[in-house]
Amino acid sequence: MNRAISILKLYRVFLIFIFTCVIAASHAQQSTDSLLKIIKNTPSDTIKLAWLNVLGRRFFNADDYFNAIKYGEQSLKIAKKISINCAPGAKNRIKFHMANSENLLGMIYNKQGNFEKAIEMHNKALALRTDIDLKVEMAGSLCNISNVYMREGNYPKTLEYLFNALKIIEKVNKGADEYHANILMNIANVYVNQDEINKALGYYEKCLMLIKKVGDKRTEGICLGNIGNAYFARKNYSIALENYFASLKISENIKDKAGIAYNLGDIGTVYEKQKSEKDALEYYLKALAIREEIKDKYDIIASVNQIGDYYFRHNKNKEALNYFLRGLSISKEVGSLSCLKNSHSYLSELYHGLKQFDKELYHYKAFTKIKDSIYNKENTKKMLQSQLNYEFDKKEHATKLEQDKKDALAKEEAETQKSVRNSLIGGFIFMIIIGIIILKGYRQKQKGNKLLEMKNVFIEEQNKIMQDKNKDITDSIMYAKRIQQAILPSDKAVKKYLPQSFILYKPKDIVAGDFYWMEIITPQSAIGSRQSGLTESKILLAAADCTGHGVPGALVSVVCSNALNRATLEFGITEPGKVLDKTRELVAEIFSKSDEEIKDGMDISLCLIEGDKLFYSGANNPIWIIRNNCLTEKEAVLESEIKTKQKAINNGYYNGAIVKEESGVKIAKEAEVIELKSDKQPIGIYSGNEKPFTTHEICLQKNDVVYLFTDGFADQFGGPKGKKFKYKSFQELLLKTCNLPMAEQKSYLNLAFEKWKGGLEQVDDVLVMGIKI
Repeated sequence: MNRAISILKLYRVFLIFIFTCVIAASHAQQSTDSLLKIIKNTPSDTIKLAWLNVLGRRFFNADDYFNAIKYGEQSLKIAKKISINCAPGAKNRIKFHMANSENLLGMIYNKQGNFEKAIEMHNKALALRTDIDLKVEMAGSLCNISNVYMREGNYPKTLEYLFNALKIIEKVNKGADEYHANILMNIANVYVNQDEINKALGYYEKCLMLIKKVGDKRTEGICLGNIGNAYFARKNYSIALENYFASLKISENIKDKAGIAYNLGDIGTVYEKQKSEKDALEYYLKALAIREEIKDKYDIIASVNQIGDYYFRHNKNKEALNYFLRGLSISKEVGSLSCLKNSHSYLSELYHGLKQFDKELYHYKAFTKIKDSIYNKENTKKMLQSQLNYEFDKKEHATKLEQDKKDALAKEEAETQKSVRNSLIGGFIFMIIIGIIILKGYRQKQKGNKLLEMKNVFIEEQNKIMQDKNKDITDSIMYAKRIQQAILPSDKAVKKYLPQSFILYKPKDIVAGDFYWMEIITPQSAIGSRQSGLTESKILLAAADCTGHGVPGALVSVVCSNALNRATLEFGITEPGKVLDKTRELVAEIFSKSDEEIKDGMDISLCLIEGDKLFYSGANNPIWIIRNNCLTEKEAVLESEIKTKQKAINNGYYNGAIVKEESGVKIAKEAEVIELKSDKQPIGIYSGNEKPFTTHEICLQKNDVVYLFTDGFADQFGGPKGKKFKYKSFQELLLKTCNLPMAEQKSYLNLAFEKWKGGLEQVDDVLVMGIKI
């Protein structure tokens, strides 16, 4: 059986070669007639099966489902015929082709909304692939079955099959990243439908990293569109639109009609939310035209419901009714619970507006019944159980692998002992037979063995010493991490005094050279507070970047943090410039005690927040304050409309004139960035001319956002060309996210950093702090 599977895997490599030839032929504009001629002239029925599946897949990708079914069924018919009298060695190859044919037919029936037939075909393909133990293809079948249940609105079943597929694909060592990414994306889609957006974004992030690794543009476009859906659900329309246009561009480049239609419909939905009704309808109609062309019934339902809802909200009830009834008819035809639920909901709302209360009641009852069947507690319990089963099976598998490893080692040791014992017995018998003849040589051999054994013992002892030293070093670094964390302010303390804030802290190694620092100066704790007249608390806050990273950087960070504490608590200094002067003096004093010249130190942004005033001083590191101008509701809507349409014009997706400024309405300026510049000198021993640090003062306004940061984010290499992110791009990113809640800002910045870094190594510690006033 193992030999048969190995042969089958070699055969699968041969088929990949065939598929490559077909792709090359298609790039050379090889006609369908030429492929049919090749199939007709191929003497081997087995090879003919492969070509027929390739031809069927080609028509499926071109959205020609009629011909795709034709050649898929033809391939399946030949496979069943030759499997009756084929040789035992060829059975697995025939099963392989039969499974591919049934899988293709299942995907076509799913696209056409024939869910019962799609499930039947995919289950047959899964059975064959399980029989010949093709792991990747088994996971593919499970994922395809989950897609059918997703379209039906059966979310517990969808998650059950997806997590089963994930368990299989995680055991495959190579060549499964594309399958892995698709499974993660489908799991995220289910969570979006269940309004668990944070879970969904986590899975999308993992999916996008895998997709970029394998370079699958089609799936990357789909994932970007789905991320847009997640942000749309959060009503973050600008980021949603950004992802939709990125996905649309990819779909147009690869000529993916279904993907183009999805993105056009989604963009129309955002425009409608932004009160651009005319543009929204235009995009809806374009999406419907494409879906009617490719005969995708499931997506046709989505389009007609979008258009019907548009007309209903614009009091065009006759047009709305026609589209809603069409959507209900197709929903009944395909048997999708989620589509039926939506259609009955739309019709119930429409009939209420028309005051036809009997029809309203009928559709409302149908809507409620279907909704309860989808979202009831039992379904939620099943979905949770699917995830728990996956986590449990994953841990159980890891435990089993560990136990199998121990059993194998024990067995190997027992066999070794048995072999040694048998060798000793044989040697003893041999010695008796030969006796005196080889006594001298035997003694010399014993001496040699003893010497070799002593050498082996010495080598083992040296290895153990090395392992112990490595463990001691690692343990020491981990303990150093705990010490370093102890000098950082706790999350609880930060949130107590700065409730609207976030800290994005990503050390490059276990310990870091970057650190953040906070000290609260209260009237009771301040030195000489009675003389100074201090009546309210002052908040001192800093983001620091010490020389180097890892262990050397961490050691410098402890010295510099201690110097900051002494400057404020021991010497009672609170003015930022003077605090940095004293800190530089203390750091230089410590480093000057060494016989060697030490030029380590730190760059730092230090600010003091006292009421509505901010005092700042910096060593090589500036701070940014993003200030938003207030907009009236009318101004905000008009400005958003102009920006969105201008962006669409730049990307080539809007055919119309730019909206002109309305009479009497003044368009407010964009948010402005106020930069408080630092002194170009570090904290530490400095070869240049040392100057006192400058203290800047600024009055803060409500909703100002203050950002302190080190150079790690801007200096990170990544992106398509492997270049630095740079400060300009970093500032644009903060402008884009400054209006989000602080926790979401942190998540968005972290996601942007990971997407930019991709598969490259993190070059430095990263620290970004944001405080909203």
